[in-house]
Amino acid sequence: MTSDPRRIRIAFVEVVGVSTELERNRLARRARWAAVILAELTTACQRGEAARRDYRVAATAFIGAVNGSLHDWSAGNVEATLDQIVEELVLILRGIVHPSGWPRGSADPAWGQDTGRPEAEASTSG
Repeated sequence: MTSDPRRIRIAFVEVVGVSTELERNRLARRARWAAVILAELTTACQRGEAARRDYRVAATAFIGAVNGSLHDWSAGNVEATLDQIVEELVLILRGIVHPSGWPRGSADPAWGQDTGRPEAEASTSG
């Protein structure tokens, strides 16, 4: 797809709002991508490789980052190689998976399930 910028423009930009049916399909495809990301993050959490928290908003935001980056790159608004774009997206995903303060390398049970903060902090901030 990335070999022809027109494909990216069609897939990520021009597809939005074309018709009710196409929009329904586009949103369903995004939901499936979010489900894949969430499933992988859940597995990573179980292995202690990611902070245990609710990743629903982060998964949606990451999909938006991918869409926006590819759109801007294909439009010539970003002077970068595709490898550089991918590298930046990986850094964003790493920041989501390993937020500041996360006890790296451990499946620390004190790390909050829903807030991404230690449970003691979560219960005192209200």
